[in-house]
Amino acid sequence: MLAAIVGLYIHLLEKLKPRVFYMLDSFYLCAAYYLVGITDNPVVIIFAFLLFIAYERTRNIIFEAH
Repeated sequence: MLAAIVGLYIHLLEKLKPRVFYMLDSFYLCAAYYLVGITDNPVVIIFAFLLFIAYERTRNIIFEAH
């Protein structure tokens, strides 16, 4: 369900130049892994991994478009 919601915003990411998208992609993944690593709250960790799955679906579509 979350992946479908994130998928609604693919058109915004497709408008970015590849270099900008890859920079944002790297920043998001690094920041998310860092935040998961410093938290002890299992609810935050579960939500973060759900966001990883939703973003991975969107990310692959953008990679194929570029």
